[in-house]
Amino acid sequence: FWAMNSDRLWPAGGELDIMEFANYSPNKVTFHISGNCHLDTDKVAKCAPLGQAGVSSTDCETNYFVNKLGCMPKQRQPDGEFFSNNPGVIASEWTSEHIIVYHIPEASIPAD
Repeated sequence: FWAMNSDRLWPAGGELDIMEFANYSPNKVTFHISGNCHLDTDKVAKCAPLGQAGVSSTDCETNYFVNKLGCMPKQRQPDGEFFSNNPGVIASEWTSEHIIVYHIPEASIPAD
């Protein structure tokens, strides 16, 4: 499940992978874009889960021909079994200041 700009070819317009699974690997939230783009390590450190400060990859530039795979902040990485046992809604907020991805458990989904 991902979101991307429809005005430019991938990866020039950017891509946010909200749920990215490969086989039995845990989910990861990643970002891809062409050109020079890096995560702000100070902001990412403030949002990292407890005990997981820092980033896995800060360079968001994506070019598979030269092994540039995008960036991925430190995060909880639930697997398919977690989502199966904890149904709910996945939501993301993408602004000019931040991108936040939420898992809202089914019992916490508001009525409105």
